[in-house]
Amino acid sequence: MALTPEQIAEVYLTSESLSEAARRLGISRPTLRKRLQKENVQQAVQELERHYRDAVKHHLYRHARRAAQVLIDNLQNEDPRIQIAAAKEILARVLDKTPSAKESEPIIITP
Repeated sequence: MALTPEQIAEVYLTSESLSEAARRLGISRPTLRKRLQKENVQQAVQELERHYRDAVKHHLYRHARRAAQVLIDNLQNEDPRIQIAAAKEILARVLDKTPSAKESEPIIITP
């Protein structure tokens, strides 16, 4: 049975390595490398990557409201450092400010 560009793309994008993808497809690494260079396979990979990105964005958008509420809730936190961090994050997002390297460090909020 011949492998379709879509099958190659899906296995390639969901494998940890080229070796794993080749094994899952039942072909050698060099063969997979050659097939990945074909235009129709590259197009299938790009299309599937777009699909995966769109699915991730959709999933994140579904949870954005809850994430925003967490920040809002932390404005009332007993620890003023957490209040300030939440306020900075909210203002940065609203004002579309890119945080500096120090500001972009993850904020760990514990109950």
